[in-house]
Amino acid sequence: MAEFEIVWVQSPKINAFKHGMVGGVRAFTLDVLCRPMELHCKLPGPKGAQAIERLPTEQAAHKRAREKVIEFLELFGQASPPAP
Repeated sequence: MAEFEIVWVQSPKINAFKHGMVGGVRAFTLDVLCRPMELHCKLPGPKGAQAIERLPTEQAAHKRAREKVIEFLELFGQASPPAP
C-alpha cells in the first residue's frame, strides 16, 4: 500500500472547520468547536456515505481519519465487492 499523509488545513470560510487533505482530495472535515469534535468523512465506505463520528480530542480525530483512509484504500483495492 502506498504511503500517504493527511494534511490538515483551516477552512477559509468557516473558522470551526479544518479539512483533512489526502493529496489534492478533501477527505475529511473536522468541526473543532463541537464537543465532542465531529469528524465528517468524505470518502465512501462499503455502503456509500459514512456517518459522522464524534471524538473527544483533535488527536483522536486525526488518528481515526488515518484509520478511515486505510480502510478506504483496502476496500478500493478489492477485486470484488464485500459480502453484504
